[in-house]
Amino acid sequence: MSPPDLVDLEAFFECEAILADPAVGWRNNALTFETERNGYRIWCELRPVFATLSVVLSAGDLEVARADLGAFTSLEIISEGARELLVARFGDTDTASLWLTLRPQASLRLVA
Repeated sequence: MSPPDLVDLEAFFECEAILADPAVGWRNNALTFETERNGYRIWCELRPVFATLSVVLSAGDLEVARADLGAFTSLEIISEGARELLVARFGDTDTASLWLTLRPQASLRLVA
């Protein structure tokens, strides 16, 4: 399993990743992305070496959605016309997935 490159993740989130330890390469680090879309604040932490992903969508002070994956099996960015998604697959059969859409509107969906 190999996640998208750092430049692709930064392009998806439209912000630079904040590295937990700047002295460590990004694939062995914790990366945090914070961005805003359509009134939602999106916070995402990715730890490629541990295959973990946490996502929080907030509207003002209200947490609207949260997802924490303890072991994803694949991570990809999908572009479909104007729509862009970050898809993390997990589970024994790789059929369960988390979909984070930032364009055209922010949404978080879990398919089990």
